[in-house]
Amino acid sequence: MNHLKIAHLMVDEKFINSAIRLFEIEFPGQNDYFIFSPSPWKYINEEMSLNIFKKKRRDILKFALKELKNFDLVIMHGLHNTFLLILLLARKTNFVWLGWGFDYYQRGGKLDSMSIGLYQNITMDYLIKEKKTISNLPIYYKLLNNDLILKFLLKKINVFAPVLPNEFELIKKKYSLSKLKYLKWNYGSIDIDYLKAINDIDISSNNILLGNSSTPTNNHIECLYLLKKININRKVYTPLSYGDKKYAYYIEKIGKDLLNSNFISLKEFIPLNEYLSILSSCRNVIQNHIRQQAVGNIIIMIYLGANIFLNKESINYHFFKKAGFYIYSIDELQENPQLLDSKLNNTEVAKNRNLINKYWSEITIRKNTRDLVFKSLEVNKI
Repeated sequence: MNHLKIAHLMVDEKFINSAIRLFEIEFPGQNDYFIFSPSPWKYINEEMSLNIFKKKRRDILKFALKELKNFDLVIMHGLHNTFLLILLLARKTNFVWLGWGFDYYQRGGKLDSMSIGLYQNITMDYLIKEKKTISNLPIYYKLLNNDLILKFLLKKINVFAPVLPNEFELIKKKYSLSKLKYLKWNYGSIDIDYLKAINDIDISSNNILLGNSSTPTNNHIECLYLLKKININRKVYTPLSYGDKKYAYYIEKIGKDLLNSNFISLKEFIPLNEYLSILSSCRNVIQNHIRQQAVGNIIIMIYLGANIFLNKESINYHFFKKAGFYIYSIDELQENPQLLDSKLNNTEVAKNRNLINKYWSEITIRKNTRDLVFKSLEVNKI
Protein backbone atom coordinates (compact mmCIF):
# COMPACT_ATOMS: atom_id res chain seq x y z
CA MET A 1 0.00 0.00 0.00
CA ASN A 2 1.12 3.57 -0.70
CA HIS A 3 2.43 5.84 2.03
CA LEU A 4 -0.55 6.79 4.21
CA LYS A 5 -1.37 10.04 5.91
CA ILE A 6 -3.02 9.42 9.28
CA ALA A 7 -4.15 12.32 11.49
CA HIS A 8 -4.55 11.77 15.23
CA LEU A 9 -6.66 14.20 17.25
CA MET A 10 -5.43 13.98 20.84
CA VAL A 11 -5.25 15.60 24.25
CA ASP A 12 -2.42 15.32 26.76
CA GLU A 13 -3.31 12.18 28.74
CA LYS A 14 -1.13 9.50 30.29
CA PHE A 15 -2.01 6.67 27.89
CA ILE A 16 -1.54 8.71 24.69
CA ASN A 17 2.14 7.76 24.55
CA SER A 18 1.21 4.08 24.24
CA ALA A 19 -0.92 4.95 21.19
CA ILE A 20 1.92 6.91 19.59
CA ARG A 21 4.25 3.97 20.20
CA LEU A 22 1.90 1.49 18.53
CA PHE A 23 1.06 3.59 15.49
CA GLU A 24 4.72 4.41 14.90
CA ILE A 25 5.66 0.71 15.05
CA GLU A 26 2.99 -0.31 12.52
CA PHE A 27 2.89 2.84 10.37
CA PRO A 28 6.26 4.61 10.87
CA GLY A 29 6.44 8.15 9.56
CA GLN A 30 2.81 8.08 8.41
CA ASN A 31 1.21 9.78 11.42
CA ASP A 32 0.61 13.42 12.31
CA TYR A 33 -0.35 14.02 15.96
CA PHE A 34 -2.45 17.13 16.67
CA ILE A 35 -2.55 17.90 20.39
CA PHE A 36 -5.47 20.00 21.63
CA SER A 37 -4.09 20.73 25.10
CA PRO A 38 -2.29 23.83 26.36
CA SER A 39 1.42 23.43 26.89
CA PRO A 40 3.54 22.61 28.74
CA TRP A 41 2.30 19.05 28.38
CA LYS A 42 2.46 16.70 31.32
CA TYR A 43 2.66 13.38 29.46
CA ILE A 44 3.44 13.86 25.77
CA ASN A 45 7.11 14.46 25.04
CA GLU A 46 7.43 17.46 22.72
CA GLU A 47 11.04 16.54 21.97
CA MET A 48 10.15 13.30 20.19
CA SER A 49 11.29 13.42 16.55
CA LEU A 50 7.76 12.91 15.27
CA ASN A 51 5.13 15.06 13.58
CA ILE A 52 3.57 16.45 16.76
CA PHE A 53 1.69 19.72 16.46
CA LYS A 54 0.06 22.00 19.02
CA LYS A 55 -3.44 23.11 18.13
CA LYS A 56 -5.51 25.87 19.70
CA ARG A 57 -9.23 26.58 19.50
CA ARG A 58 -8.64 29.44 17.06
CA ASP A 59 -7.05 26.95 14.63
CA ILE A 60 -10.13 24.72 14.36
CA LEU A 61 -11.90 26.34 11.38
CA LYS A 62 -8.90 26.18 9.03
CA PHE A 63 -7.85 22.81 10.41
CA ALA A 64 -11.26 21.18 9.88
CA LEU A 65 -12.07 22.71 6.50
CA LYS A 66 -8.67 22.59 4.81
CA GLU A 67 -5.98 20.56 6.56
CA LEU A 68 -7.94 17.39 7.32
CA LYS A 69 -8.86 16.90 3.66
CA ASN A 70 -5.23 15.90 3.05
CA PHE A 71 -5.44 12.80 5.28
CA ASP A 72 -6.54 9.26 4.45
CA LEU A 73 -7.76 8.69 8.00
CA VAL A 74 -8.57 10.89 10.99
CA ILE A 75 -8.46 9.08 14.34
CA MET A 76 -10.10 10.82 17.29
CA HIS A 77 -8.69 9.70 20.62
CA GLY A 78 -11.74 10.18 22.80
CA LEU A 79 -14.68 12.25 21.55
CA HIS A 80 -13.78 15.52 23.28
CA ASN A 81 -16.03 18.53 22.78
CA THR A 82 -13.42 20.22 20.60
CA PHE A 83 -13.54 17.21 18.30
CA LEU A 84 -17.33 17.57 17.99
CA LEU A 85 -16.73 21.02 16.53
CA ILE A 86 -14.26 19.53 14.06
CA LEU A 87 -16.81 16.85 13.14
CA LEU A 88 -19.37 19.59 12.48
CA LEU A 89 -17.07 21.55 10.17
CA ALA A 90 -15.18 18.81 8.33
CA ARG A 91 -16.27 17.53 4.91
CA LYS A 92 -15.52 14.20 3.23
CA THR A 93 -13.29 13.04 6.06
CA ASN A 94 -12.80 9.41 7.11
CA PHE A 95 -13.29 9.58 10.89
CA VAL A 96 -12.47 6.84 13.42
CA TRP A 97 -13.49 7.21 17.08
CA LEU A 98 -11.45 5.49 19.78
CA GLY A 99 -13.81 5.48 22.77
CA TRP A 100 -12.65 6.21 26.29
CA GLY A 101 -15.82 6.06 28.39
CA PHE A 102 -16.39 9.63 29.54
CA ASP A 103 -17.26 10.45 25.92
CA TYR A 104 -20.37 8.30 25.90
CA TYR A 105 -21.43 7.64 29.49
CA GLN A 106 -21.27 11.25 30.70
CA ARG A 107 -21.50 13.51 27.66
CA GLY A 108 -22.40 17.16 27.79
CA GLY A 109 -22.23 17.59 31.54
CA LYS A 110 -24.82 14.86 32.14
CA LEU A 111 -24.40 12.40 34.98
CA ASP A 112 -25.74 9.48 32.91
CA SER A 113 -26.03 10.40 29.23
CA MET A 114 -26.58 6.78 28.18
CA SER A 115 -29.46 6.41 30.68
CA ILE A 116 -28.28 3.00 31.87
CA GLY A 117 -28.38 3.76 35.61
CA LEU A 118 -24.78 4.47 36.63
CA TYR A 119 -25.45 5.07 40.32
CA GLN A 120 -26.75 2.95 43.14
CA ASN A 121 -29.32 4.39 45.55
CA ILE A 122 -27.13 5.87 48.28
CA THR A 123 -24.70 7.37 45.77
CA MET A 124 -27.62 8.86 43.84
CA ASP A 125 -28.93 10.40 47.07
CA TYR A 126 -25.51 12.03 47.54
CA LEU A 127 -25.57 13.42 43.99
CA ILE A 128 -29.09 14.82 44.41
CA LYS A 129 -28.16 16.40 47.74
CA GLU A 130 -25.05 17.98 46.22
CA LYS A 131 -26.96 18.98 43.06
CA LYS A 132 -24.13 17.48 41.08
CA THR A 133 -23.46 17.88 37.39
CA ILE A 134 -20.24 16.94 35.65
CA SER A 135 -19.37 20.40 34.34
CA ASN A 136 -20.68 23.75 33.17
CA LEU A 137 -20.17 23.78 29.41
CA PRO A 138 -20.15 26.81 27.12
CA ILE A 139 -23.44 27.19 25.25
CA TYR A 140 -22.00 26.05 21.88
CA TYR A 141 -20.76 22.80 23.41
CA LYS A 142 -24.13 22.25 25.10
CA LEU A 143 -25.76 22.60 21.68
CA LEU A 144 -23.33 20.14 20.10
CA ASN A 145 -24.15 17.64 22.86
CA ASN A 146 -27.89 17.86 22.29
CA ASP A 147 -29.02 14.32 21.45
CA LEU A 148 -30.38 15.24 18.01
CA ILE A 149 -27.31 17.23 16.99
CA LEU A 150 -24.98 14.62 18.47
CA LYS A 151 -26.77 11.91 16.49
CA PHE A 152 -26.18 13.93 13.30
CA LEU A 153 -22.49 14.40 14.11
CA LEU A 154 -21.90 10.76 15.04
CA LYS A 155 -23.24 9.70 11.63
CA LYS A 156 -20.10 11.28 10.15
CA ILE A 157 -17.97 8.67 11.95
CA ASN A 158 -17.32 5.43 10.05
CA VAL A 159 -15.67 3.30 12.74
CA PHE A 160 -16.01 3.12 16.52
CA ALA A 161 -13.58 1.21 18.75
CA PRO A 162 -14.82 1.28 22.37
CA VAL A 163 -12.82 -0.02 25.33
CA LEU A 164 -14.91 -3.21 25.57
CA PRO A 165 -16.76 -4.81 22.64
CA ASN A 166 -20.12 -4.98 24.43
CA GLU A 167 -20.22 -1.16 24.53
CA PHE A 168 -20.55 -0.90 20.74
CA GLU A 169 -24.20 -1.91 20.55
CA LEU A 170 -25.08 0.55 23.35
CA ILE A 171 -23.83 3.46 21.25
CA LYS A 172 -25.20 2.13 17.98
CA LYS A 173 -28.68 1.70 19.46
CA LYS A 174 -28.72 4.94 21.49
CA TYR A 175 -28.02 7.12 18.44
CA SER A 176 -29.49 4.87 15.69
CA LEU A 177 -26.12 4.51 13.94
CA SER A 178 -26.97 1.68 11.58
CA LYS A 179 -23.89 2.20 9.38
CA LEU A 180 -21.35 2.48 12.19
CA LYS A 181 -18.71 -0.28 12.07
CA TYR A 182 -17.00 -1.93 15.05
CA LEU A 183 -13.26 -2.55 15.20
CA LYS A 184 -11.13 -3.69 18.16
CA TRP A 185 -8.45 -1.41 19.56
CA ASN A 186 -7.09 -0.59 23.01
CA TYR A 187 -4.39 1.64 24.49
CA GLY A 188 -1.28 -0.35 25.33
CA SER A 189 -0.48 -4.01 25.84
CA ILE A 190 -0.21 -6.05 29.00
CA ASP A 191 3.39 -7.09 28.38
CA ILE A 192 4.86 -3.75 27.27
CA ASP A 193 2.75 -1.00 28.82
CA TYR A 194 1.27 -2.58 31.96
CA LEU A 195 3.62 -5.22 33.36
CA LYS A 196 7.01 -3.54 33.11
CA ALA A 197 6.88 -2.32 36.70
CA ILE A 198 4.82 -5.10 38.26
CA ASN A 199 6.09 -8.31 36.69
CA ASP A 200 7.89 -9.37 39.86
CA ILE A 201 5.00 -8.62 42.23
CA ASP A 202 3.71 -11.50 44.31
CA ILE A 203 0.48 -10.81 46.19
CA SER A 204 1.24 -11.62 49.81
CA SER A 205 -1.75 -10.38 51.81
CA ASN A 206 -5.57 -10.31 51.77
CA ASN A 207 -6.18 -6.56 51.83
CA ILE A 208 -8.73 -4.88 49.56
CA LEU A 209 -8.31 -2.41 46.71
CA LEU A 210 -11.60 -0.48 46.41
CA GLY A 211 -12.45 1.60 43.34
CA ASN A 212 -10.10 3.47 41.02
CA SER A 213 -10.81 7.19 41.44
CA SER A 214 -12.76 9.83 43.33
CA THR A 215 -15.74 9.75 40.98
CA PRO A 216 -19.29 8.81 42.05
CA THR A 217 -19.51 6.17 39.29
CA ASN A 218 -17.38 4.01 41.62
CA ASN A 219 -20.42 3.68 43.92
CA HIS A 220 -18.03 3.61 46.88
CA ILE A 221 -20.62 4.29 49.55
CA GLU A 222 -22.59 1.07 49.00
CA CYS A 223 -19.36 -0.96 49.17
CA LEU A 224 -18.25 0.70 52.38
CA TYR A 225 -21.56 -0.18 54.06
CA LEU A 226 -21.22 -3.75 52.78
CA LEU A 227 -17.68 -4.06 54.16
CA LYS A 228 -18.89 -2.71 57.51
CA LYS A 229 -21.75 -5.24 57.51
CA ILE A 230 -19.55 -8.26 56.83
CA ASN A 231 -17.14 -7.07 59.50
CA ILE A 232 -13.89 -7.16 57.55
CA ASN A 233 -10.64 -7.09 59.48
CA ARG A 234 -8.13 -5.94 56.89
CA LYS A 235 -6.96 -2.78 55.16
CA VAL A 236 -9.15 -1.21 52.48
CA TYR A 237 -7.03 0.92 50.14
CA THR A 238 -9.13 3.43 48.18
CA PRO A 239 -7.53 5.50 45.35
CA LEU A 240 -9.00 9.02 45.49
CA SER A 241 -6.26 11.14 43.91
CA TYR A 242 -8.02 11.55 40.56
CA GLY A 243 -11.43 13.15 40.10
CA ASP A 244 -13.73 15.18 42.37
CA LYS A 245 -11.91 16.50 45.46
CA LYS A 246 -15.08 17.25 47.40
CA TYR A 247 -16.34 13.72 46.74
CA ALA A 248 -12.93 12.34 47.79
CA TYR A 249 -13.19 14.03 51.19
CA TYR A 250 -16.75 12.75 51.58
CA ILE A 251 -15.72 9.16 50.85
CA GLU A 252 -12.76 9.46 53.19
CA LYS A 253 -15.04 10.63 56.01
CA ILE A 254 -17.55 7.80 55.49
CA GLY A 255 -14.76 5.25 55.12
CA LYS A 256 -13.14 6.26 58.40
CA ASP A 257 -16.51 6.42 60.19
CA LEU A 258 -17.44 2.91 59.07
CA LEU A 259 -14.09 1.09 58.93
CA ASN A 260 -11.93 3.16 61.30
CA SER A 261 -8.20 2.62 60.78
CA ASN A 262 -8.81 -0.15 58.23
CA PHE A 263 -9.86 2.49 55.69
CA ILE A 264 -6.88 4.05 53.94
CA SER A 265 -7.51 6.75 51.36
CA LEU A 266 -4.92 7.34 48.64
CA LYS A 267 -5.67 11.03 48.03
CA GLU A 268 -2.17 12.18 47.21
CA PHE A 269 0.36 11.08 44.65
CA ILE A 270 2.63 8.38 46.07
CA PRO A 271 5.91 7.05 44.65
CA LEU A 272 5.63 4.06 42.31
CA ASN A 273 7.48 1.66 44.65
CA GLU A 274 5.07 2.53 47.47
CA TYR A 275 2.03 2.00 45.22
CA LEU A 276 3.40 -1.35 44.04
CA SER A 277 3.89 -2.36 47.65
CA ILE A 278 0.19 -1.59 48.29
CA LEU A 279 -0.87 -3.62 45.23
CA SER A 280 1.17 -6.57 46.43
CA SER A 281 -0.85 -6.59 49.66
CA CYS A 282 -4.26 -6.61 47.91
CA ARG A 283 -5.48 -10.06 46.97
CA ASN A 284 -9.01 -8.62 46.67
CA VAL A 285 -10.22 -5.95 44.25
CA ILE A 286 -13.73 -4.47 44.46
CA GLN A 287 -14.92 -2.30 41.56
CA ASN A 288 -18.57 -1.30 41.87
CA HIS A 289 -18.94 0.65 38.62
CA ILE A 290 -21.89 0.00 36.35
CA ARG A 291 -20.30 1.71 33.35
CA GLN A 292 -17.06 0.51 31.83
CA GLN A 293 -14.31 1.91 34.03
CA ALA A 294 -11.01 0.86 35.62
CA VAL A 295 -10.36 -1.81 32.97
CA GLY A 296 -6.59 -1.23 33.13
CA ASN A 297 -6.58 -1.75 36.90
CA ILE A 298 -8.75 -4.84 36.58
CA ILE A 299 -6.60 -6.59 33.97
CA ILE A 300 -3.41 -5.89 35.93
CA MET A 301 -4.87 -7.36 39.11
CA ILE A 302 -6.36 -10.33 37.23
CA TYR A 303 -2.91 -11.01 35.80
CA LEU A 304 -1.41 -10.90 39.29
CA GLY A 305 -3.94 -13.49 40.49
CA ALA A 306 -6.20 -11.31 42.62
CA ASN A 307 -9.84 -12.02 43.43
CA ILE A 308 -11.92 -9.58 41.38
CA PHE A 309 -15.39 -8.54 42.58
CA LEU A 310 -17.52 -6.57 40.10
CA ASN A 311 -21.05 -5.24 40.04
CA LYS A 312 -23.07 -7.97 38.29
CA GLU A 313 -25.04 -5.31 36.35
CA SER A 314 -21.90 -3.72 34.98
CA ILE A 315 -20.47 -3.57 31.47
CA ASN A 316 -17.19 -4.85 32.97
CA TYR A 317 -18.77 -7.90 34.63
CA HIS A 318 -20.71 -8.93 31.53
CA PHE A 319 -17.58 -8.75 29.38
CA PHE A 320 -15.18 -10.58 31.71
CA LYS A 321 -17.72 -13.25 32.67
CA LYS A 322 -18.75 -13.96 29.07
CA ALA A 323 -15.09 -14.16 28.04
CA GLY A 324 -14.52 -16.91 30.61
CA PHE A 325 -12.47 -15.13 33.29
CA TYR A 326 -12.55 -16.39 36.87
CA ILE A 327 -14.15 -13.41 38.61
CA TYR A 328 -16.88 -12.85 41.21
CA SER A 329 -19.84 -10.55 41.58
CA ILE A 330 -20.16 -8.28 44.61
CA ASP A 331 -23.41 -10.13 45.38
CA GLU A 332 -21.37 -13.32 45.78
CA LEU A 333 -19.13 -11.52 48.26
CA GLN A 334 -22.15 -10.40 50.25
CA GLU A 335 -23.43 -13.98 50.40
CA ASN A 336 -20.02 -15.47 51.17
CA PRO A 337 -17.60 -13.04 52.86
CA GLN A 338 -15.07 -15.88 53.25
CA LEU A 339 -14.21 -15.32 49.58
CA LEU A 340 -11.94 -12.51 50.81
CA ASP A 341 -9.71 -15.18 52.33
CA SER A 342 -9.78 -17.43 49.27
CA LYS A 343 -7.14 -17.74 46.59
CA LEU A 344 -7.42 -18.71 42.94
CA ASN A 345 -5.60 -21.95 42.21
CA ASN A 346 -2.76 -22.18 39.70
CA THR A 347 -5.04 -23.47 36.92
CA GLU A 348 -7.47 -20.57 37.38
CA VAL A 349 -4.67 -17.99 37.43
CA ALA A 350 -3.14 -19.53 34.29
CA LYS A 351 -6.46 -19.42 32.44
CA ASN A 352 -7.02 -15.80 33.43
CA ARG A 353 -3.54 -14.88 32.20
CA ASN A 354 -4.09 -16.67 28.90
CA LEU A 355 -7.31 -14.71 28.41
CA ILE A 356 -5.55 -11.44 29.25
CA ASN A 357 -2.95 -12.25 26.59
CA LYS A 358 -5.70 -13.15 24.11
CA TYR A 359 -7.20 -9.67 24.37
CA TRP A 360 -4.32 -7.41 25.44
CA SER A 361 -0.96 -8.94 24.46
CA GLU A 362 1.49 -6.87 22.39
CA ILE A 363 0.96 -9.21 19.43
CA THR A 364 -2.83 -8.78 19.63
CA ILE A 365 -2.76 -5.00 20.07
CA ARG A 366 -0.32 -4.54 17.18
CA LYS A 367 -2.53 -6.67 14.92
CA ASN A 368 -5.55 -4.63 16.02
CA THR A 369 -3.62 -1.45 15.14
CA ARG A 370 -2.98 -2.69 11.61
CA ASP A 371 -6.59 -3.85 11.25
CA LEU A 372 -7.92 -0.53 12.57
CA VAL A 373 -6.17 1.40 9.81
CA PHE A 374 -6.59 -0.97 6.88
CA LYS A 375 -10.20 -1.95 7.62
CA SER A 376 -11.17 1.68 8.28
CA LEU A 377 -9.81 2.57 4.85
CA GLU A 378 -11.91 -0.22 3.36
CA VAL A 379 -15.05 0.93 5.18
CA ASN A 380 -14.63 4.38 3.63
CA LYS A 381 -14.70 2.87 0.14
CA ILE A 382 -18.06 1.14 0.64
